[in-house]
Amino acid sequence: MLEALKIIDKDYRGKQVFLESQLDKIGFYEKLGFEAVGEIFLDARMPHKKMIKFCPTKQEEILWAKQSLSQIARVAAVKQ
Repeated sequence: MLEALKIIDKDYRGKQVFLESQLDKIGFYEKLGFEAVGEIFLDARMPHKKMIKFCPTKQEEILWAKQSLSQIARVAAVKQ
């Protein structure tokens, strides 16, 4: 499953993807960047919720990584 999600991130850059998660699995998908949206619905008599994720472009990933590194550097400077 994790490998499939890595492929999705790469192949769907700049797009939104969605899945339908069983309620007890929502936390797993949230850790992978998905957000639960909409109402609860039944699928095979089990409660589900739609989840969406925006797959960033390569440029967005680079920008976010640079921002994260600068934040880490600021925190490290404050701790010294």
